[in-house]
Amino acid sequence: MEYRWAILAAWRQAKEKWEWSNRLGVEQRLIRREPNQPFNWSTRLRFRGGLKYNFSQKNSVFAFDEVFFSIDKKNINHAFEHNRLGIVFLHQWNKTFKSELGYIFIKRLNKNTTFFDVEHTFMLNTSVKF
Repeated sequence: MEYRWAILAAWRQAKEKWEWSNRLGVEQRLIRREPNQPFNWSTRLRFRGGLKYNFSQKNSVFAFDEVFFSIDKKNINHAFEHNRLGIVFLHQWNKTFKSELGYIFIKRLNKNTTFFDVEHTFMLNTSVKF
């Protein structure tokens, strides 16, 4: 079980069909791995930089790199938490419905060692705005 909340600041700069964006934030997580275990706190910094190209008003592609750093670990070898590198194709069906299809490469520092775990994630997101 995990609860998380964050404070994020985002900014972007657009020129013609291109858009550069950045997001910086602090995220707090409350995590319980097993049902009878206590919750553990985790606080991390996150930074994402991305570049978006708009093919049209309805279609675009977004490439990004997002890095996470733990700021509450006692072991400095585990300050780097993980990196997400991805590409996402976006389609805006109408004013309220949007779809995203993409791939994310995740390099995550293993909690108990100094070795990295690698994940290959394919995603399909749909969202409705009310």
